Amino acid sequence: MKTNTLAGLFLFTLIANTSYADRFIEGATTPALSINNNQLIVSYQIERGNKTSLVVHNLSTDRQQTIAQGDNWFVNWADFPKIATNDHHWVTWYLQHSSDGQYAYDIMLMQSFDSGNTWTDAIKLHNDNTNAEHGFASIVSHDQRFTIAWLDGRHTQSTGHQHHSGSGAMTVRSATINSDGTISDRLELDAKTCDCCQTAIFRHEGESLVAYRDRSDEEIRDTSITRSAPNASPEQWSEDDWQINGCPVNGPTGFSLERPYVVSYTAANSRGDVYITDPSGRRVLLSSNSIGRLDSVVYNDIAYISFIETQDDDTFVKVVAFDGETATSLPERISLGRSRASGFPQIEALNGQLVIATTTSEGVRLTYIDL
Repeated sequence: MKTNTLAGLFLFTLIANTSYADRFIEGATTPALSINNNQLIVSYQIERGNKTSLVVHNLSTDRQQTIAQGDNWFVNWADFPKIATNDHHWVTWYLQHSSDGQYAYDIMLMQSFDSGNTWTDAIKLHNDNTNAEHGFASIVSHDQRFTIAWLDGRHTQSTGHQHHSGSGAMTVRSATINSDGTISDRLELDAKTCDCCQTAIFRHEGESLVAYRDRSDEEIRDTSITRSAPNASPEQWSEDDWQINGCPVNGPTGFSLERPYVVSYTAANSRGDVYITDPSGRRVLLSSNSIGRLDSVVYNDIAYISFIETQDDDTFVKVVAFDGETATSLPERISLGRSRASGFPQIEALNGQLVIATTTSEGVRLTYIDL
């Protein structure tokens, strides 16, 4: 896994007939989306020289605010800040190096209590001081607070110069961010996980569920799920038997439609499968020509799942609608290049439209698709 240089050419076109209103943010990278009081909020990073800025942008009012800036950040195509909103309480973060090692970095949390007008100084999310990897965080808002999950490398004993060069295992952990900004309920959820696949967190029946790529002693790296709760037991959710000696940098996404569902990517059969799994183990195959990079959103009791698919010489973002039983592909697709610079497309929905954020070599583009 290398830092994002945004190198290479990147083609963006919208295929098929659809009504949309594009937005382009020049120089931006690693977008993340949130809906708050029917307004679309996007966070992104901008690299200029040796400095990186974290920007929060209310697209509904066009208010942009640089909330942090640094010259020692870890900026990466796959591990990047998200933003979550809960009325007036907003949360985001950036990744800051803790030593001169490339993969030694901390999650630095920032909060606003006035809808993004002012922001607190950054504080470290985790409560250890190891020079190890802490990242791939996901966050969900609920009940005037947030639950956040992340990969925590405090046991890897890495020097930070090589990716996971130590003898210990990566863990997945979670914590609660309370309405007053304090952090509590820090928990280790799984003591051995894949090293650099995104976590996913979502709410189901009053609980926060965390989906992630697990790791066995035999290097089987399939999807597991657990509750963000004391003494919770991880449960293997996918049974792909994908044996791979390195991290595929492709985590799951999850959502609730009366039952919890997890979307996973696997190349266990020498192809790129994306599928939905429910608690009974039933699978709904969405693609066999994918390179993963998943996201999802629920809107009007329909889940929309985005992923990157390849066909002939084209690579594009595909979106599938799922009602709990049947999956239907949307006709629109967003054509991409194959570069890592394309990152992980992000998806949200409001006012009868899907919003898809993608990274190009020149900036961030948001595409609106009518539902």
